[in-house]
Amino acid sequence: MNKAQILENQLVKFLAALWFVGVLSVFIFYPPYWALMDDASHLNEASAGFFKLPLTWWVSHFVKDDFGWGMFRPMYAVFIYLFYGPFSNSPALGYFVLALVNFSIFWIWALLFERSLKCWKPDLKPNSFVIYRYLFFIFCFLFSPNFTLFFFASLQERLVLLFGALAFYGMLELTQNNINWKSIFCVITGVLLALFSKASALFLILPIFLWLLILCMSEEKPIFLWVSLVLICLGIGFGYFFLSIRTGYTSDYKLSLIFSHFFHGGKRFTTPFWFAFATIGVGFFDWRVGKTNDVKKLTAFLSWPLLLLCYLIIMVPWRAAINYYLITPGGMFWTGCKILLCFYLATLFAKKFKYTLLIIILISFGVSIPSAKKFIDSARDHHIAQEAVQFLRNDFQENGTDRLVARMSYPCIEASDAMSFFVGEPKLIQVLETGNSFPREPGKRRLLIVSPECSEIPGGFNSYREIFKHGSWRIYESA
Repeated sequence: MNKAQILENQLVKFLAALWFVGVLSVFIFYPPYWALMDDASHLNEASAGFFKLPLTWWVSHFVKDDFGWGMFRPMYAVFIYLFYGPFSNSPALGYFVLALVNFSIFWIWALLFERSLKCWKPDLKPNSFVIYRYLFFIFCFLFSPNFTLFFFASLQERLVLLFGALAFYGMLELTQNNINWKSIFCVITGVLLALFSKASALFLILPIFLWLLILCMSEEKPIFLWVSLVLICLGIGFGYFFLSIRTGYTSDYKLSLIFSHFFHGGKRFTTPFWFAFATIGVGFFDWRVGKTNDVKKLTAFLSWPLLLLCYLIIMVPWRAAINYYLITPGGMFWTGCKILLCFYLATLFAKKFKYTLLIIILISFGVSIPSAKKFIDSARDHHIAQEAVQFLRNDFQENGTDRLVARMSYPCIEASDAMSFFVGEPKLIQVLETGNSFPREPGKRRLLIVSPECSEIPGGFNSYREIFKHGSWRIYESA
């Protein structure tokens, strides 16, 4: 290695270590509490189940209740039992373990990305790939929606990413001619476990199906065709199943609104969407310029933008995804697309300008500064949520709740339920649907709770005064 390569390796590993140590250090200054998501509904049930009920009985009853919400998540039920049970009284320890799990997921996908690069450019020296493993890990933190994985324990997207990595590993094995039952088992089992964690895991089916078809045509081995048929049957079957059980919470998933949501979703959807197409264009350009007939190299490259596109398409019909945390898994594949382009630029200009990669790493240092600020702000807001809950609990105890109207703006459905639970008054704080005016009830106090995710001041809430302010959290009272 020359001096530039040595410097690049040292810098990228140093920045990766900074993110690892920095994230853990933030939790020391802002000890995490149970988030205002689904945690409230899981804590008592899971802790009681963990100490009194066997896992199989608890999971079966959770799945049965889950049907009432239009969902089917047995693997998520297992996670709730094993996580919330032992950590129900120790949120700080629970979130520390969760942080280590998140680091592991980022690192696993970074290893998979490095391996996909080797499939795409097998003629390069092995030590040319290692640096991109660390860059991928770093870029995971430069996509701020990924921060939600560290502050919301109840996100099922974490399980989808974990099991999706198993399926992706199996596909890379098959691409490198490691055709055995172990590879096939990883693909099918990974997809199944992801589907059992959350319905959105359907996005895995199409990219892997196309990947298998290309392998079948290039290798002329029927095993690829049989595995692809199994996957497409799983996709059609589960897709029909999930659409047929939509009710309650999932009734808002409407395929008819896909175009409306996309065009009104803002940059959160349009930017990664066009970025994925740009990455696909670069892949085909490199394939044609390279004048190679090995389509397996191209599939290893295209898997990342296709995963990103399919995830966006799967999520667009869900209205909450427009301004919510559900874009998180897409960040993993968007990260892959970004590093692919960085890799392409570095290899393209390597002979003319040997410091291309060094510039990319230095830019990563610069972008890390605002990203770190966002992470710290998220940690502070997460910490302050507990103070807002305590303020409300004291206020309700002093003034009573019988002559009170309390609201949070959409989409904070889970947050409003969780705050009600934590203050000891179920359903006291309700969510205010977008476009609705704040209800006027003469003689009653009216409170509006504003959080980082739900900061809209609704119509009809006039002449208000601020009674709580800390960070991005506000509580207003109106006559």
